[in-house]
Amino acid sequence: MISAIATAASDTMPTTLSWETVTYYVQHAPQLYARWWLNLVQEDPGHVIVESVLVLFVLYVLFFKKTLNTRAPALGITHLTPREVDELIKDWQPEPLVPAVPPTSTLPTPVVERVEGGELVMAGTGQRLVNMVAFDFLGFGQGREVRAAAVAAMEKYGCGSCGPRGFYGTIDAHLKLEDQAAAFMRTEAAISYSDSAATVSSCIAAFAKRGDLILADMGVHEAVQTGLDLSRSTVRFFKHNDMDDLLRVLQEPFFGHNATDELLRMLREVEQEDVSTGRRVLDQRRFIVVEGLYRNFGDLAPMPKLLELKEKYHYRLVVDEGLSFGVLGASGRGVTEHYGLPVTCVDIMTVSLAHALASIGGVCVGRDDVVDHQRLSGAGYCFSAAAPPFTAAAAGESIRLLESEGPQLLQQLRTNAKRLSSGLARVNGLQVISSEESPIVHVALAGAGASNQQEHLQQRHTLEKIAEACRNEGYAVAVSRYLQKERHHPPATIRLAVNALQTREQLNGCVAAVAKAAAQVLHA
Repeated sequence: MISAIATAASDTMPTTLSWETVTYYVQHAPQLYARWWLNLVQEDPGHVIVESVLVLFVLYVLFFKKTLNTRAPALGITHLTPREVDELIKDWQPEPLVPAVPPTSTLPTPVVERVEGGELVMAGTGQRLVNMVAFDFLGFGQGREVRAAAVAAMEKYGCGSCGPRGFYGTIDAHLKLEDQAAAFMRTEAAISYSDSAATVSSCIAAFAKRGDLILADMGVHEAVQTGLDLSRSTVRFFKHNDMDDLLRVLQEPFFGHNATDELLRMLREVEQEDVSTGRRVLDQRRFIVVEGLYRNFGDLAPMPKLLELKEKYHYRLVVDEGLSFGVLGASGRGVTEHYGLPVTCVDIMTVSLAHALASIGGVCVGRDDVVDHQRLSGAGYCFSAAAPPFTAAAAGESIRLLESEGPQLLQQLRTNAKRLSSGLARVNGLQVISSEESPIVHVALAGAGASNQQEHLQQRHTLEKIAEACRNEGYAVAVSRYLQKERHHPPATIRLAVNALQTREQLNGCVAAVAKAAAQVLHA
């Protein structure tokens, strides 16, 4: 502004700076500024608009906001005192983050105080029960070798790794475990995660994205369902272990369950055109997701038929071997070895370290490109803290034991599983729904088939009474429970876990305890 006044007055003011000059500026400032303003409007109107907006903004900041604050009480805006704020906070009740879970049982929940070998010691009573609930299939969790390896790693590295794998959480113990897992499974590479559930959910979401198509077995457990949700793909379910239903879904990928014969004919023509023109159908990301050994059913995936269908319809196969690894096959390499198939026939394979290997975490094994992709796209690898080194050391020691002692332990495990399964199949009022090769034995009420939620709860309540009676006989068994968000609940069952160290007497005693408990509850 001062420069503007000086410019406007340059023709009339004295040329030397003196007291008279300053006095002249002060006395004639309004007239000089008005003259400059009128000239500027004629010469550069855009400049006038910008300057006017700036002047109004300054006036608003200096005067209007203060006036609004002083008039706040008159406008109904009050400032609370510290005491009033404390009272409001005291009375405030936050909304629950998740809906309340309705009670599923009226029976008390048993609490385990500690595990001693193959027995559980119950809290409060000190009662000792034969452990028929832990997934320690090979008994490595009861041995000294795995514990000694974990203790040695803790003394060397400390308790934690303190960061994600890709940042500063990778330690040589993690790399050694990955090399051991890849060598044991005879794959090119492996990548380890700090949590077994996060392994499969991260792997699915790392490869399947929005717009992709996933066909999943209805019987997959909660961690797999979480991976399906995180992928944001189009997910279609087929009936549990029903290859005819999978074939139907494969033939109707975009037209729903009511596809007409004409639409199916069009699909077959597209498939034939892909073959004749050499179109790269593998570029279309389509997946079939199954478990090797189903946690909720105790049965095996029909791998030969799955491979036939996935090759014919150009799908990638994702197999969660969380429970089948270290259990199936002559050397414990899982469901592919069980069927005599090469491990390379599965595109993405996840393995849990928390069951047969008596540790924590999981591993994905496969080709180098499959593994390397997850180092930047696997959420559980990129954003979760790496597993403590002692858990990696424990899993590595378990793999070493599996290589050296596996065949004998696996044979004993299969013998125990068949003995328990066949014994429970003869109990009146109950039926075994799991495969005889499975170390997880699911026992349901004979003829059970709940048509609604109420019947399912009634059946589960009956089974909980049987499980409680079994605990009174000295055997710890569990009733399967499922999260509310799981889409497809299997039938209510009593779930028993077998391991290679259980004796014939313990298994026969468990069958006798279940038979006695079932007779008491079902005929009461």
